[in-house]
Amino acid sequence: MKKIYSLLNKYVQSINECNLELAREIWDSEDSISFIHPLGYEDSFEEIKEHFYLGIMGNLFSKRDLKIKMFRQNFMTKLLF
Repeated sequence: MKKIYSLLNKYVQSINECNLELAREIWDSEDSISFIHPLGYEDSFEEIKEHFYLGIMGNLFSKRDLKIKMFRQNFMTKLLF
């Protein structure tokens, strides 16, 4: 669970700083990824970088302050029938 939380924190930091180097660390660079956001759909890291990070986050927002408010993961240890 620490790895998931760490990954989420890196994502938040990459958005808030519009940090493309950090984004490269968390996104797969293969063309087999996709990302849906309120203003569209991206289907490669290059599109995510150009359209989401630079286009939307970099140009539309003068300040970015994404935060993780609640992080909770439930694991089912036993399945009862």
